[in-house]
Amino acid sequence: MIDWHRLTATVVTSILAAACAGGSGSTGLILPESAVLDEVRRDGVCIASGSTTFCATGSPDAVAPGGATADGGDVFGGQTGRPCPVNVDGMCGDSRSGVFAVSGLPEGAACAIAARPAGDDGPWSTGALVVLGATSTSTAFPLPSDLGNGEVEIVLLCFESPPAALPATLESLLDAGADVAFVPDAA
Repeated sequence: MIDWHRLTATVVTSILAAACAGGSGSTGLILPESAVLDEVRRDGVCIASGSTTFCATGSPDAVAPGGATADGGDVFGGQTGRPCPVNVDGMCGDSRSGVFAVSGLPEGAACAIAARPAGDDGPWSTGALVVLGATSTSTAFPLPSDLGNGEVEIVLLCFESPPAALPATLESLLDAGADVAFVPDAA
């Protein structure tokens, strides 16, 4: 005769074990995007989420697996009244840019800004891809033009093998498929 109590306990235990294991495949548990960004900023580290590694800027503890790092993340230009600190090929004036010094990515890699209004958990707008050189220099990455001139939250999405183009809007930063995303302090 079947011991229903033992069978029920075994089934319940198996279900709970499967639920605790996550279910997000070999990449492990994927945290909500806001939690990843908050942890990276707070602890000054890198965190892998999905196929993207999120790294704080300007922290010695934030080095991506391939050795990439970034400093900066200040927004300049537009009507904010802040001058451009480097030659940004005409991006000062009516348009804004985020300035980062990226190192450790291969020559030909490219990065683009993903931005949204500060304090907004909605979709991200993307700027144009900028191809990086072989050395680390301060580079201006244009902000998407649809954000206006208010405070923004930005993340620099970097690709070792850049896509031909990025979608203008991303529901999640993971949708871009970036190798590394550099996260400066919040606005």
